[in-house]
Amino acid sequence: METGNFGLTLPARPEFVKVARLTVGGLGTVLGFDFNATEDLKLAVNEALNLMLSATPANGVVELAASWTDAALDVAMTGPAGADAADDEDAAICVMVIEGCTDRATVERSADRLSVRFAKLRA
Repeated sequence: METGNFGLTLPARPEFVKVARLTVGGLGTVLGFDFNATEDLKLAVNEALNLMLSATPANGVVELAASWTDAALDVAMTGPAGADAADDEDAAICVMVIEGCTDRATVERSADRLSVRFAKLRA
């Protein structure tokens, strides 16, 4: 069984969104996901970061962890709690996009942190 994992910590600033997207998209490509699935992964990362960066202090960080097996790629992202998905229409749309682009997704919010986890099944 092919398995692996890695972690990445990035400043919680908009200019690092591309780094996170390219990292997860590149991993998807290496793992054999097709173009559409790879684009879905990148879009899910983008929307997770939209949630985290909507009201972020300058010194915040985003932690991204990925693990994979023959069955799936799992991504966990934790960062500052930005917009509240329950009160903000834009945040609710971000959550819907994440859920629509992945096979499993959860978004959990605490007072000051947001955790987004999603998985994409491998063919």
